[in-house]
Amino acid sequence: MVPVRWPTWLRRGESPPSRRHDAREARQLSEECEAFLSGELAESGPRRQRRPVWVWTNLLAHGSMAQLVRAGAQRSSLRGRAGEWRRARAYLAAEVLMFAERCGSLESVQQGALVPLELELAGTRGLERWTPAEWVSTVVAALEAHRRRALAS
Repeated sequence: MVPVRWPTWLRRGESPPSRRHDAREARQLSEECEAFLSGELAESGPRRQRRPVWVWTNLLAHGSMAQLVRAGAQRSSLRGRAGEWRRARAYLAAEVLMFAERCGSLESVQQGALVPLELELAGTRGLERWTPAEWVSTVVAALEAHRRRALAS
Protein backbone atom coordinates (compact mmCIF):
# COMPACT_ATOMS: atom_id res chain seq x y z
CA MET A 1 0.00 0.00 0.00
CA VAL A 2 1.25 3.49 -0.93
CA PRO A 3 1.26 5.94 1.97
CA VAL A 4 -1.03 8.92 1.48
CA ARG A 5 0.64 12.30 1.77
CA TRP A 6 -2.03 14.77 2.85
CA PRO A 7 -1.60 18.48 2.13
CA THR A 8 -0.11 20.45 5.02
CA TRP A 9 -3.17 22.69 5.33
CA LEU A 10 -5.41 19.60 5.70
CA ARG A 11 -3.13 17.98 8.29
CA ARG A 12 -3.26 21.21 10.30
CA GLY A 13 -7.04 21.37 10.08
CA GLU A 14 -6.92 24.63 8.11
CA SER A 15 -9.02 25.78 5.19
CA PRO A 16 -7.56 25.28 1.71
CA PRO A 17 -5.66 28.26 0.32
CA SER A 18 -7.65 30.54 -1.93
CA ARG A 19 -7.08 29.80 -5.60
CA ARG A 20 -7.76 33.45 -6.40
CA HIS A 21 -4.99 34.44 -4.00
CA ASP A 22 -2.63 31.93 -5.64
CA ALA A 23 -3.54 33.22 -9.11
CA ARG A 24 -2.96 36.83 -8.02
CA GLU A 25 0.47 35.96 -6.57
CA ALA A 26 1.38 33.98 -9.70
CA ARG A 27 0.35 36.89 -11.95
CA GLN A 28 2.35 39.34 -9.82
CA LEU A 29 5.44 37.10 -9.93
CA SER A 30 5.06 36.72 -13.69
CA GLU A 31 4.81 40.50 -14.14
CA GLU A 32 7.89 41.08 -11.97
CA CYS A 33 9.90 38.50 -13.94
CA GLU A 34 8.84 40.09 -17.21
CA ALA A 35 9.80 43.55 -15.92
CA PHE A 36 13.19 42.24 -14.78
CA LEU A 37 14.01 40.50 -18.05
CA SER A 38 12.90 43.47 -20.16
CA GLY A 39 14.85 46.03 -18.12
CA GLU A 40 11.75 47.76 -16.75
CA LEU A 41 12.01 46.78 -13.10
CA ALA A 42 12.51 50.36 -11.85
CA GLU A 43 9.21 51.32 -13.50
CA SER A 44 7.24 48.53 -11.80
CA GLY A 45 5.79 48.84 -8.34
CA PRO A 46 4.51 51.91 -6.52
CA ARG A 47 5.73 55.17 -8.06
CA ARG A 48 7.21 56.67 -4.89
CA GLN A 49 8.70 53.43 -3.57
CA ARG A 50 12.44 53.59 -2.95
CA ARG A 51 14.40 51.28 -5.29
CA PRO A 52 17.62 49.45 -4.45
CA VAL A 53 20.69 50.50 -6.46
CA TRP A 54 20.74 47.29 -8.49
CA VAL A 55 17.18 47.94 -9.73
CA TRP A 56 18.38 51.15 -11.41
CA THR A 57 21.03 49.06 -13.17
CA ASN A 58 18.36 46.72 -14.57
CA LEU A 59 17.53 48.81 -17.65
CA LEU A 60 21.20 49.17 -18.53
CA ALA A 61 21.79 45.41 -18.16
CA HIS A 62 18.66 44.13 -19.93
CA GLY A 63 17.14 46.96 -21.95
CA SER A 64 16.98 47.00 -25.71
CA MET A 65 18.71 49.59 -27.87
CA ALA A 66 15.37 51.41 -28.27
CA GLN A 67 14.75 51.44 -24.52
CA LEU A 68 18.21 52.86 -23.84
CA VAL A 69 17.78 55.52 -26.52
CA ARG A 70 14.45 56.56 -24.92
CA ALA A 71 15.95 56.53 -21.43
CA GLY A 72 18.97 58.56 -22.55
CA ALA A 73 16.71 61.20 -24.10
CA GLN A 74 14.49 61.56 -21.03
CA ARG A 75 15.02 64.41 -18.68
CA SER A 76 13.16 63.68 -15.48
CA SER A 77 11.05 66.43 -14.04
CA LEU A 78 10.71 64.53 -10.76
CA ARG A 79 12.17 66.28 -7.78
CA GLY A 80 14.03 64.64 -4.95
CA ARG A 81 15.69 61.27 -4.80
CA ALA A 82 13.69 59.53 -7.56
CA GLY A 83 14.40 62.36 -9.99
CA GLU A 84 18.13 62.23 -9.22
CA TRP A 85 18.22 58.48 -9.91
CA ARG A 86 16.27 58.85 -13.16
CA ARG A 87 18.58 61.61 -14.38
CA ALA A 88 21.62 59.49 -13.49
CA ARG A 89 20.11 56.55 -15.36
CA ALA A 90 19.43 58.76 -18.40
CA TYR A 91 23.07 59.83 -18.40
CA LEU A 92 24.27 56.23 -18.07
CA ALA A 93 21.93 54.96 -20.79
CA ALA A 94 23.51 57.42 -23.22
CA GLU A 95 27.00 56.44 -21.99
CA VAL A 96 26.26 52.72 -22.44
CA LEU A 97 25.08 53.33 -26.01
CA MET A 98 28.20 55.34 -26.88
CA PHE A 99 30.40 52.76 -25.21
CA ALA A 100 28.73 49.90 -27.09
CA GLU A 101 29.20 51.75 -30.37
CA ARG A 102 32.93 52.18 -29.72
CA CYS A 103 33.64 48.81 -28.10
CA GLY A 104 31.34 46.25 -29.72
CA SER A 105 27.70 45.39 -29.51
CA LEU A 106 25.22 46.40 -26.83
CA GLU A 107 24.69 42.72 -26.01
CA SER A 108 28.41 42.13 -25.40
CA VAL A 109 28.62 45.16 -23.11
CA GLN A 110 25.52 44.06 -21.23
CA GLN A 111 26.69 40.47 -20.81
CA GLY A 112 30.33 41.34 -20.14
CA ALA A 113 29.91 44.28 -17.79
CA LEU A 114 26.38 45.26 -16.84
CA VAL A 115 24.69 41.95 -15.96
CA PRO A 116 27.63 40.95 -13.71
CA LEU A 117 27.51 44.41 -12.10
CA GLU A 118 23.75 44.14 -11.56
CA LEU A 119 24.24 40.78 -9.82
CA GLU A 120 27.10 42.12 -7.72
CA LEU A 121 25.04 45.12 -6.62
CA ALA A 122 22.05 42.90 -5.82
CA GLY A 123 24.21 40.80 -3.50
CA THR A 124 25.99 43.69 -1.75
CA ARG A 125 24.73 44.98 1.57
CA GLY A 126 24.99 48.60 2.65
CA LEU A 127 24.14 50.31 -0.64
CA GLU A 128 21.00 51.95 0.72
CA ARG A 129 22.87 55.19 1.35
CA TRP A 130 24.56 55.33 -2.04
CA THR A 131 24.07 58.47 -4.07
CA PRO A 132 23.38 58.50 -7.80
CA ALA A 133 26.94 59.87 -8.26
CA GLU A 134 28.43 56.81 -6.55
CA TRP A 135 26.34 54.55 -8.78
CA VAL A 136 27.40 56.43 -11.93
CA SER A 137 31.07 56.08 -10.95
CA THR A 138 30.62 52.35 -10.33
CA VAL A 139 28.90 51.75 -13.68
CA VAL A 140 31.49 53.78 -15.58
CA ALA A 141 34.28 51.82 -13.82
CA ALA A 142 32.62 48.53 -14.84
CA LEU A 143 32.38 49.71 -18.45
CA GLU A 144 36.05 50.72 -18.44
CA ALA A 145 37.09 47.38 -16.94
CA HIS A 146 35.12 45.63 -19.68
CA ARG A 147 36.89 47.74 -22.33
CA ARG A 148 40.31 46.87 -20.90
CA ARG A 149 39.46 43.14 -20.86
CA ALA A 150 38.23 43.35 -24.46
CA LEU A 151 41.45 45.08 -25.57
CA ALA A 152 43.62 42.54 -23.76
CA SER A 153 41.99 39.56 -25.48
